[in-house]
Amino acid sequence: MAEDIVRVLRIIRYTGPRSKVEKQIERSMHGTRDCGNGVLISAATLGTYPDILEKALEAEEGESDV
Repeated sequence: MAEDIVRVLRIIRYTGPRSKVEKQIERSMHGTRDCGNGVLISAATLGTYPDILEKALEAEEGESDV
């Protein structure tokens, strides 16, 4: 019997000094990696700079105050 194919979506939040966060993101995987045995990992960064994420968090916090 064939094993089920699953998908897992994982979100990582980076918090810290801009230079250190940007350096970490630069070293992170981007695109798709074939790990073999039918396992593929795809990664994408939502926005290039932490400011984009900060604005999203501020908007989210503003919604929770309502």
